[in-house]
Amino acid sequence: MNFTIKKEKSLQAFTELKKGNLKSVESIIKQGQSQGVFRKDVNIQLITPTIIGTFFHFHMNRSFFEEIFDLKTEEMFNNYIKNELTKHIQQTIKALLVYEN
Repeated sequence: MNFTIKKEKSLQAFTELKKGNLKSVESIIKQGQSQGVFRKDVNIQLITPTIIGTFFHFHMNRSFFEEIFDLKTEEMFNNYIKNELTKHIQQTIKALLVYEN
């Protein structure tokens, strides 16, 4: 089997994995929608890229965020992700999903 075919099969398998993950997210959100907890106008397909994009942007621009948040050590950087960035992502997703009061 040549490299191109292996690459295509790997890409196909990865795509199928992502589709399975999306179905799980869709199931959770649709359940929340049917219970009246989540908004009906949610673009479900963009929830995962919103989460992952925020996380990767933070990592890809690490030196910038280390400077503006004064994160001087690896531990400080990791703690910021664990506490502040995670909280921010949760608030963002909640704002996208939940009805405003």
